[in-house]
Amino acid sequence: MDNKDIELIQQMENKYDTFMPVLTNLIDSVEKFNSIYNNYIELKNFYGSEKW
Repeated sequence: MDNKDIELIQQMENKYDTFMPVLTNLIDSVEKFNSIYNNYIELKNFYGSEKW
């Protein structure tokens, strides 16, 4: 392995280290959204109904 290979690997590791926390946050956000999505549907249906 030469210095170019090592530099490329380090760059990719840095990109991975930057990407993973963002991906983890996105996954958490999507899971939270999915867990309360039915509340949104109920609210939308209520405020769009004659009951409101």
